Amino acid sequence: MPLVSIVIPVYKAEDLLPRCLDSILAQTMLDWECVMVDDGSPDGSGAVCDRYAAQDSRFKVIHKVNEGGSIARNVGVENACGKWLYFVDNDDVLAPGLLEAALKQQETSLDSMVLWNWCDRADQLPRTLPEALPVQHCTAKDVGKLYMDARLYYVWNKLFRMDLVKQNGIAHKKDMDYGDDMIFCLDYIKAWFREKPNADFAVIQLPLYCYSVDNVNSMTRRYLPSYCGDELRLCDYLLDFFGRDFPIEDKTDRRRVLTHCLHTMGWAIGLEANRPANGEASHAEQYLADPRMTRLLNVCRNEKVYIPYAGPLRKCSAAGCRKLYLLEQQNPRQYQRRYWLGYWLHTLATGQKAPVQL
Repeated sequence: MPLVSIVIPVYKAEDLLPRCLDSILAQTMLDWECVMVDDGSPDGSGAVCDRYAAQDSRFKVIHKVNEGGSIARNVGVENACGKWLYFVDNDDVLAPGLLEAALKQQETSLDSMVLWNWCDRADQLPRTLPEALPVQHCTAKDVGKLYMDARLYYVWNKLFRMDLVKQNGIAHKKDMDYGDDMIFCLDYIKAWFREKPNADFAVIQLPLYCYSVDNVNSMTRRYLPSYCGDELRLCDYLLDFFGRDFPIEDKTDRRRVLTHCLHTMGWAIGLEANRPANGEASHAEQYLADPRMTRLLNVCRNEKVYIPYAGPLRKCSAAGCRKLYLLEQQNPRQYQRRYWLGYWLHTLATGQKAPVQL
């Protein structure tokens, strides 16, 4: 049984996939398997997978019809047999010492959930590891800050214990195109802390993973009609996670998370309302009337958070959200002026400063 199973969903990454797989071959920790799931890729990605599998038996390839990244990751997990599970995106790059550092810290901090930093340029990755890893420990009370620092919701900056994943039925949501990886991570965090109530987070202060921002085929670059509905589902999940499972005690952190959610939904509704310009039907009005949207707005009103989208969202105005969305995209400076005018008017009306939108 390998110590670590690496799962990679593969789709339209023929040019960038070799760079990713070479960075796995360069790992200083050798006890791994890599399960590549070719998700019906129409380019030569499947052939790249076959070539690496023929050269090194630690690479395994599964060819399947295209069903999306979530199902591809689940198929990879079903066919993995390592003690630890690690997800990699097919266009990204690992530092040579990533697995070694993660496992070393996990052995040092048995009850800690180990996380690490990342970068968006491969030349920023460390070629060698320092003798003593720089690590910051954070408690469960820091979940709000860790979330806003983007430490919690990526699957590629943490290891997952395979038995804990399978015993708790943690999987990527088959009916989500966006945010399923975040729900996977947060479900795992809940399972980890249920088993280890006194656990904490150990954050390695080194960029061990390079997240590619130049792949036009990346999910983050593609728009699918499910975007707005998935974001609404995700925000509702976050309200439960931070309101019930891991309550954020720090008021500033709590309000920052809510501001982030409110902006996400305002932007998503604006994008959805703009879809008829692309010849597609919009469901913006339907999402605005959704009880989950009402819940988010009520919580944000109670916490006195503000962004420009708050007004049109409360008025169920898809046209208002679309106007702000276009302004934010096409004239960011004018959007910022509108933001700060509304921010200070909101402060005068409530007597309390809202968190600043980041």
